Amino acid sequence: MFFLHEMERVVNLHPSYFDKDTHKYITDTLYQDVEGTNTGNFYIVCVVSVIDISEPRVLPGSGFAEFTIMFQAVVWRPFKGEVCDGMVSSVVSNGFFVDVGPLNVFVSKAVSIFVTSKVVEEESG
Repeated sequence: MFFLHEMERVVNLHPSYFDKDTHKYITDTLYQDVEGTNTGNFYIVCVVSVIDISEPRVLPGSGFAEFTIMFQAVVWRPFKGEVCDGMVSSVVSNGFFVDVGPLNVFVSKAVSIFVTSKVVEEESG
């Protein structure tokens, strides 16, 4: 299922990028670092908007600036029992693998036989 989720991310910026386009560099870095990643709980599809960029905090010893960015992103989190489209990527003796977006899902032969026989029974009944 897809959600619009508010998130926070810390981005470090090298001093050579401190000029009038600093905010552009920060947002570009955010898009490159975040879009298409898996957080463990959900998959970040795309960043929709940047809500807030904090004032920079200079990191001692390196000169890098640390920015905290609040943003909204479209995320995808599959739930148990959710039906998703997928593409069969490989078939093995005890089942098959299906690519469902960023996930690689294994479907056991026992499950597929049960589903197939249930469909056949319903169609013939």
